[in-house]
Formats: sequence, C-alpha cells, structure tokens
Amino acid sequence: TDVSLSQDDFICVATDGSGGYLIDPQTEQVVERYNMDASGMHRLPTNALHCFNRDANAINWFGLVRCGLAYEPHNSHLFKPYKPDGMSTQGMNIRSFFVRGPHTLLGLQDGLCFIDSERHIRRFFSDEELGGHIVNNIMWWQGKYYIGMFDGGVRIFDAQTLTVSHQTFSPLLTKNSIGDIQVGPDENLWVGCTDGLFIIRQDSAISHF
Repeated sequence: TDVSLSQDDFICVATDGSGGYLIDPQTEQVVERYNMDASGMHRLPTNALHCFNRDANAINWFGLVRCGLAYEPHNSHLFKPYKPDGMSTQGMNIRSFFVRGPHTLLGLQDGLCFIDSERHIRRFFSDEELGGHIVNNIMWWQGKYYIGMFDGGVRIFDAQTLTVSHQTFSPLLTKNSIGDIQVGPDENLWVGCTDGLFIIRQDSAISHF
C-alpha cells in the first residue's frame, strides 16, 4: 500500500495484510518486521497498513486501517484490551459499542456480539442474521437495544430473549444507512440516516424530516 525512504536510508514498506517491513537497500534484506504476531516494539494491532514512515529520530509511524495512527516507542501499560466477562476484545474489528450494567454490546464489521456478565451469556449475531453489515450505532431505548447498520437500517435487540427483530416504524428504516441514533432530551428516539432524520416518539408515532 505504500513505499517510502526513511531519513536514515531504509526502505519502509506498508502492506494491507502482512504488516510493515523495513528493508536495508545496501544488503537488500528485510531487517525488521512489524505485525500482529510480533512481540515488543514490533507488535501492531492490525496487519493492514495504509502507510509506514520512519522519521529523523528513527521513530516508526504506522497508518493503520481502521485503527488510526500508531508510533513507537509507546507505553503498552497505558491501555489494555477490554475484557467483558473475561472475553478479550483483542484483535476484534469493533465499529461501535454500548455498555449498560452487566450488558456489553460490540458492533462489529460483520455482526453483533452480546455479553451478559451477570448471566454469563455470550451471543454472536452474524451479518446474515442482522440483515446488514457494519454495526454503526447501538442505543438503549424503552427496554430494548436499537442497532443501526451501514447498509441494513435499524434492528431491535431484546437482551432477555436474545432475539433480533425488524422495526415497524417506517419501511425507510429497513434498508438505508444509519449514521447516528440518539435518545433526545424529550426521551424520543432520534435516527439520522441516508433518508433524513426520523424522530420516533414513545407512543410509536413518527416524524420524518
């Protein structure tokens, strides 16, 4: 995905799938590798890189796909992977999350993960079960969780029965792309999507702008 020359004359190579490589052009050898399987300063949170550069102080900078910007040296003690009910989220492609009491909901690139640390339940819903990809939003409203997806509209998750159902407020909220879901100060559910703004009132009446 990217090739650059560092200020100390090394070739920095970024790849989308196998991490980063530092090549010595004098010997034509890979002298350092950076990826998820490496240890210490060579470990990355993902093998998918947009770019890899090395500055004048020999500090490596990595532009990571969906994981932001990383650099070394770093202090690994500042942060640690979140582990709801003992399940590590290390390596998971998380797009959104919602924590409420014993419940943790993780919106993924390809589904939804529900963890109940009180009942010790873990349940994964695939993109096929949800009817869409990329869970952008999760919000609690009137006793259930509302799931907003990039290409699947809004779904409703019942944590007690562990079931996902379609919403019935508007057919426009079935297949469009959901940008944001919030509970307003009026306690109504506000849904921003590619078809505009929907306000769903507690009596199920709906306004569409």
